[in-house]
Amino acid sequence: MALDSDPYAVLGVPRDATDSQIAQARLRLSRKYHPDVNAAPDAAARFDEVQQAFNVLRDPAARSDYDRTGGHQGTATAPWEHRAAAEAAPGISVEPATVDFGLLPAKLPGLFASSRPGVPRPNGIIAAVAVSWTGAPPGRIRTSQPEGAWWTILRTERPDSSSVVFFLSAQVDAGLPAGPQRDKLTVTLDNTPVTIQLTAKIPDLPATRSAFVSGTVWGTPALWLLGVAGLLVLWLFIVVTGGLH
Repeated sequence: MALDSDPYAVLGVPRDATDSQIAQARLRLSRKYHPDVNAAPDAAARFDEVQQAFNVLRDPAARSDYDRTGGHQGTATAPWEHRAAAEAAPGISVEPATVDFGLLPAKLPGLFASSRPGVPRPNGIIAAVAVSWTGAPPGRIRTSQPEGAWWTILRTERPDSSSVVFFLSAQVDAGLPAGPQRDKLTVTLDNTPVTIQLTAKIPDLPATRSAFVSGTVWGTPALWLLGVAGLLVLWLFIVVTGGLH
């Protein structure tokens, strides 16, 4: 979410909105702007803005901070947007040197957690990490795989010959323990590794909600149960109608 965006205005809720109103607004707008169902050029940006606004208002501390400061200071808007460049190695800079995603949102279930093949979609808190260098560009750039299941690399871009930008997405998946999370992204330029520290906080989701969010309620197990129930209904129908004859 942009630093000057008002999360209340983004979600279209009053400043005294309840948690339920905020969650309902997020779900309604996510359905409207998800790029998989909305082909508008700005749909992805609007979808991402909705998630960022929700992240601010769902966290009591972040919401209180925003209400107090109007988002001009503190971490209410998006912790990772407060950047600081650092020299990770001679001639190599990283911006930001650390990324704090703050309180993570839950994955959207079903259609809204999917993407078109080969087209990554924003679904969670998005952060951009830029690695730049002086001199000749590296011949090979490698990245480490996430150790935790709460973040991933959405895509990589080369804006010019002296930098590379990694777009990261962080969100809650079912079964992850609540509390602080730490991980790191290691980018290796030829034989020189640079490390970006990643932190986040996973909320304590109820088991039923976790199952819904992960898709297990509406995924393959549920379809299997529905199939069995359908067969039982069909069998009862045959038995009853056969008995009538």
